[in-house]
Amino acid sequence: MANKHIENQIEVTQGLDLEKNELKEVIAEQDQHLNNLRSTGFSLANCYFVFQAVILIVLSNGSIVLGSFGRCLLFTLSVIAAVFNLVVLVKIGISCNKTKAEQDQILYRRNRVQQKLVDLELRSRLNKSEDKTSSNSDGKYRDTRKECQRCIYLAICVIFLLSYTVVVLVGCGKLLGNENGHNLPSNNN
Repeated sequence: MANKHIENQIEVTQGLDLEKNELKEVIAEQDQHLNNLRSTGFSLANCYFVFQAVILIVLSNGSIVLGSFGRCLLFTLSVIAAVFNLVVLVKIGISCNKTKAEQDQILYRRNRVQQKLVDLELRSRLNKSEDKTSSNSDGKYRDTRKECQRCIYLAICVIFLLSYTVVVLVGCGKLLGNENGHNLPSNNN
């Protein structure tokens, strides 16, 4: 009877160790996915800032050569780039938030498995035969505070990007309003 209990406990421990290792692997994969999403987002944002700066420089310095059509084309490209980048960066941010929430769920499950392993070890040391390891380790975990924080951070980033976009588009619009592009409005009071 004691051997049967020990064998059962060893099987449960091995199963929990296997589950813990699988969860660690999933967490590592999600970390890699998050790093890829973040680097893609930063690269896209950097390219967007450089692209808009180049358009502003061309509009301010080369307006005479470009003519009206060329300046309108650059402004249109600027608007298209702004809309495209805003949509893609918001999607990347939402995907990061979703992946992070899934990772929190898996971390919670891994911690529960780890706690079960500790409980088993303590029971074996105390020679208790009661089996409380059959509780559900798939309990749902949701930290709404963290999720709200992530949404707020995403909103702040979007607001920053929108404000940059507004400044660039207003700048492009003012440069388009000038006939020669070199006579920018000045304060001659």
